[in-house]
Amino acid sequence: MSLGADRFIVKPMEAKELLTIVGDAMANAKPGEKAAPPRPVDEEQVYLKEYNQRLVHKLEKKMLELQELNRALQENEARINKNYVAQRVINALFQLSQEELPLGRFLEKAINLI
Repeated sequence: MSLGADRFIVKPMEAKELLTIVGDAMANAKPGEKAAPPRPVDEEQVYLKEYNQRLVHKLEKKMLELQELNRALQENEARINKNYVAQRVINALFQLSQEELPLGRFLEKAINLI
């Protein structure tokens, strides 16, 4: 109410009732009067400073969360890449094992894969 409200409205409400309340508020308004009284400058500055501090705190928290998620993502990506390389080596060794090669030739090809 200190910001200039004339009354509280509880929802849900029928449209006709809402229009009646708005009409009454407009009829009771004095011509040229502002809806909300101006707040003192000092109070507004304190409010804005506190609001900005809360926003900065929230942003810092989100940044830390994002950094942690990025770190976890990079670790997972490295693990997946490592597993992918290992799987390719295993597949290549399996294909080599299907060929009928002397042991020396098999080992030579296997070493070249790794």
